[in-house]
Amino acid sequence: MQRMQALFKLQSLQSRQTTQTFRSLLTDSSEDLRLVAFGLLDKTEKAIFSRIHQELTLLHRVVDEEHKLEHWRQLAYTYWELVYQQAVVGDVLDFALAQVRVYATEVLFQEEQDGGMWTLLGQVNFHAKDYEVARYCYSQALTCGMPESRIVPYMAEVLFAQREYSSLQIVLSIQTSLMDVAAFQPVLEYWRNPKHSMETSDVFV
Repeated sequence: MQRMQALFKLQSLQSRQTTQTFRSLLTDSSEDLRLVAFGLLDKTEKAIFSRIHQELTLLHRVVDEEHKLEHWRQLAYTYWELVYQQAVVGDVLDFALAQVRVYATEVLFQEEQDGGMWTLLGQVNFHAKDYEVARYCYSQALTCGMPESRIVPYMAEVLFAQREYSSLQIVLSIQTSLMDVAAFQPVLEYWRNPKHSMETSDVFV
């Protein structure tokens, strides 16, 4: 009963972490918990797809490029929410990622300086493990004026995935824009210590 009550309380928080919790409960030994978790995940997925449907309906009604641009942008963000919230898996996940690419690219054809769309493409390519393309996209996002405090953590994630630990340490050592981001402080402290950088490299070689 307590676990069930906690599950319903988590529903009101609705974040990526709660979605992960719901998905982990799909294999729980309790059938009641499995059913509730499935229902909550289904509700999240349907809510996002409802917004996508609304955007598509509005998109089909407009004819001028300026208004299309805004709907393409919103569709890219909303499809990415499906991925970020881990609301979909398998073929539906692949479809959502493909749609983010489609709509973000449509926007960039019209507005090449849209840093938000470059950031989204970076995240999609990172998810696909196309790390060099992801780095290029994040670099473009910075060039287009996206704040370093938002992009550098993504770039650091790519460098770590590529095992370029020395480059990662250099990037984080010269950043001052992240000093005020409380959640990032443990990461900065760790990677600014040369000893830790070498230890990590040894572990992953």
